[in-house]
Amino acid sequence: MVEGRRVNITPLAARFRSDGFAPYPGYFVGNTQVFQDASELHAQIKPELNAVTAVVTDSIFSRAYNDRASHPPFGLLALKDKSIEDALMYRDNYRSARASDINPNSPFSSLSDLYFTTVTRYAFAEFEDYVGRTMPENSIRNYDRLNFLLSELSSLPSDDELRSARQADMFSFLNSGLSFASSIMRATLRLVQEMTPAKERSAGKFEEVARNSYPLIMKIAAGHFDKATPIFQELLTHEIVEEGQNIKVFSPSFFWLRQTPSGNALDIKQGTRRMLEAYEINFDDLTSQESVTTGCPAAVNFGEESAIKKSYDWLIDVALKVYPQISG
Repeated sequence: MVEGRRVNITPLAARFRSDGFAPYPGYFVGNTQVFQDASELHAQIKPELNAVTAVVTDSIFSRAYNDRASHPPFGLLALKDKSIEDALMYRDNYRSARASDINPNSPFSSLSDLYFTTVTRYAFAEFEDYVGRTMPENSIRNYDRLNFLLSELSSLPSDDELRSARQADMFSFLNSGLSFASSIMRATLRLVQEMTPAKERSAGKFEEVARNSYPLIMKIAAGHFDKATPIFQELLTHEIVEEGQNIKVFSPSFFWLRQTPSGNALDIKQGTRRMLEAYEINFDDLTSQESVTTGCPAAVNFGEESAIKKSYDWLIDVALKVYPQISG
């Protein structure tokens, strides 16, 4: 595989989702050649790794999304006791999230934490089914393949950039992606509120800007599997303290509100675009294009909205229900 080449992972992911992994021409059979380090192996297998990760991630997101009605009023889960060591690992330590779980001093951190808690719980449910071999055979084959690819990567020395792809187990690998996704959604929704002039702020305006800004986030996430994370990290330069923790959010100086036919939307300033030229993202074409994904596996569209889109809209819906706490 040529380093840096854009490969649309959607067709392969769709095949895995429908039939499960099966050998195909040119598939990776194991470390039969000498790789100097994990980055060399990763360059060869990353389209397949991202494709099978997309299928597994979509299954986790769909499981959480489709079970929203079981956890009113938001469909989100909260921990009963956060003080327990490895609190997320206990099935009985979850309850339906309530409005009181949203801290008015850090509402977007609260929302992203609840979202992360929810998808983590359903990730555990997926893994329980996988370990017990109680999921469909095609799903088991996909999990087996992901486990194999990660095991091969973990057998080689690596630099820090590949650390998340070299976790000893699949859950740690996927959990790092879920955590990053929740931090991006927190930063985006916070920026929406921050960029809207105070005199114009309302639930309606928040919804307008948030929903219209999705194509920009999608453009970065779906654009290139080598570059999506570095771009976000370059934009996440503003550090704040919430609930005693240092967190990074988008710097407002990089963005402006662009007028679209459906209202205002976040856009990246020209100076920032020049800073990001090396990443080869066409910010002039802000369409979601979810059918063509070479970047974040959660951006793959399997004939309906991607996991990212469902999650993004889900959090907007929750934010609107508790908007007085957000705007206060």
